[in-house]
Amino acid sequence: MKKFIPAALVLITLTIIGCISHPSGGLSSSNILLYSTTSITEDGANDGTFNATIEVTLSGGEFVSDLGDLDFDTVDRPTGMSVSLSRVSDTEALINIGGQVTSEESCGNGLMTFYFKNSAFGDNKLPLSFQVPITIVYIRPALTYSTDLLTEDVSNDGSISQTFTVTTSGGGTFSQNSGVLDEGKYDWFDLPSGLTPVITVNSATQATVSFTDSAAANTPIDDVKAYLQFKTTALSNNFCEILPKKGFDIEFYRSVLMYALPVTDGNLVGRAGADAACLAAIPELPEDYNGARAFLSTSTLDVIDLPNQPSSTFDDTVDVESEDGTLIATNWADLFDMDDLNNSLADANVIDAATLAWTGSLGDGTADTNTCVDWTNGANTNDGQVGSSDAVDEDWLINGSATENCDEEHHVLCIAYVRN
Repeated sequence: MKKFIPAALVLITLTIIGCISHPSGGLSSSNILLYSTTSITEDGANDGTFNATIEVTLSGGEFVSDLGDLDFDTVDRPTGMSVSLSRVSDTEALINIGGQVTSEESCGNGLMTFYFKNSAFGDNKLPLSFQVPITIVYIRPALTYSTDLLTEDVSNDGSISQTFTVTTSGGGTFSQNSGVLDEGKYDWFDLPSGLTPVITVNSATQATVSFTDSAAANTPIDDVKAYLQFKTTALSNNFCEILPKKGFDIEFYRSVLMYALPVTDGNLVGRAGADAACLAAIPELPEDYNGARAFLSTSTLDVIDLPNQPSSTFDDTVDVESEDGTLIATNWADLFDMDDLNNSLADANVIDAATLAWTGSLGDGTADTNTCVDWTNGANTNDGQVGSSDAVDEDWLINGSATENCDEEHHVLCIAYVRN
């Protein structure tokens, strides 16, 4: 709702500041002027041109029949801007604003006051709100970015070959038309150590951002939001002194993550209970890891190895790593090829050295007959197959074919993954 200032107060104020002076036939105590808007915006060409209309409605009185440009005036009108007044009906008029401002403000809006003279009204009296401040909105030069997400290469070595473009708009340009932008003309905040940014100007209005070298820490736990901010020395004088920072989510390669639950006996409340425990224990990593499963075989119909493990749920071609980024196997199948792992569970800091983990599996990932009754029984009358934390051959799953009584306590291995 438009807020009106009492007419007497308006006149007193105008007299004090001396910004509006014209003969007055007095003030109306009941007539009111309403405006459709009090803001106008520069045309999209961003050359200072305006083409705007403000509708004015008079309540309680009438406009004179020959209403025109002698019946209004303005204060602080920008040079080059034209303003005219036309009558539509007894109670409706149009303020028409056009022209081309010769010195537009790129970092701040303008303000012009429009006011009616008493000659505009049939009773020769000024209605309430006979003057209105009009905000003049200039198009700001701005920067747009082709993306706000950067991802590590599948080589998983901390490198990012992805590039993105920065484009100027609103009449702004870079301070150079080509070449590599000097590092002193922009700042990166929280960029992973080891990555070297390069900004290459392609034209006056576009640049490409790329990266050389590689991030020193590049596991998913190292995901970060980094910020790029251009300094005014990189841009034309049309830009404001302070440009906002642009945030980029930097995500490192999404391997299958292997971790472990605390030791427990063989009663895991079955497959469902073990899976639920693994899901609840996903390390505090970015939300991209949205699936988890216990690394167990329960029967010939539910085994660790593919294809029975739901490979369609996640990418089975990526590395299998520990939480600290240590490589365990180069892909899912590599876990079950009866050959050496890249690192043992102990060396990858999944579980301590000289410890065991329940697996229920043979060395090739198929089911062993000893699964503590599908992981529902913790009695010493039943056995479960275990693997060794120190082994890199098949013993990491089968521990020399030795089994453990189900009342013994050992770790449960888990995997976390990104759902396809």
